[in-house]
Amino acid sequence: MVSHIGILVWIIWIVVLLVAYHTVFITLYFNLTIGLVHELVIAAVLGMLMTWLTLMYWWIPAIIIVLVGIGGSGKTNSKIPLVLAIIIAGAVAFTGISFKKDINKKGAKKDSVQYESNKWNAYGERIGEAVLDEEYSFDEKNGLAI
Repeated sequence: MVSHIGILVWIIWIVVLLVAYHTVFITLYFNLTIGLVHELVIAAVLGMLMTWLTLMYWWIPAIIIVLVGIGGSGKTNSKIPLVLAIIIAGAVAFTGISFKKDINKKGAKKDSVQYESNKWNAYGERIGEAVLDEEYSFDEKNGLAI
């Protein structure tokens, strides 16, 4: 699920960056193929950067989006760009917070049970013995977690 969120956010950022680029700059292509490939590669790299910022440090893209909305509303004398920017910043914040929550849950699951493999069976294979967290006590006599 986490990788699907990353790919989806990456594609969205590529589209947003390409639209923003063509909104700001007028582009003339002398060689269409090379120009489009350069734009797509640059948008993909910047999209990866923005995806990483969105998922790890969600408040940075949210602030950038709100600032762009403020600039857009000042330029057009309308509140619509600011309202749209606030909605998009809220979606970015929700995505980043839920991603961090998923990552923390997965990290907690990995840390809750550790395996100690210092024992060997008769066939020369290691036997893993679960070492549980402090919230559980381990009864060595019966080999059960209480």
